[in-house]
Amino acid sequence: MYRNGERDFWALSRHADVDAALRDPKRFSNRYGVQLEPSAWRPQARQMSWILAMDPPKHTVARRLVSAAFTPRRVAGQEGEIRKLARARLEQMLSRAEPDFAAEFAALLPMDVIAQMTGVPTADQEQVRGWAGEMAKREDRAAELGAGAATAARHLARYYAALVADLAASRR
Repeated sequence: MYRNGERDFWALSRHADVDAALRDPKRFSNRYGVQLEPSAWRPQARQMSWILAMDPPKHTVARRLVSAAFTPRRVAGQEGEIRKLARARLEQMLSRAEPDFAAEFAALLPMDVIAQMTGVPTADQEQVRGWAGEMAKREDRAAELGAGAATAARHLARYYAALVADLAASRR
């Protein structure tokens, strides 16, 4: 076990210790989230981290719902669409004189895939990407969350709640 006094956290590094902690949510809870930022250590951590700030049994239920989308068969079924998204991003990037692979491809493709998997309409994808980016923004080198991170998390939560309701109502 390692103690970081500067950032005020404890860390486990041995596999056996981490495995034991994951199986003992009473002593090693995620209820305050998994981020190091002091502003994120609070009972409302689920607003920012959702499933990462849950303990069993709620975590088990949520994980089961999410993991259904990532079975080997479902992932293999997405390959064609993901290839299309990747090719479109590559073509767009390579059309520039000095392309930036990290900024123009690697940083964008994961959110493209997530948006497609979750049914986010193309017209909304940049807004959703903006909120997700705001959630990851840091104010300074001390890695404190940006002031807009919680607001962005609430916007995303409301957006996805409305999207789920819309998709359920129209069964698409």
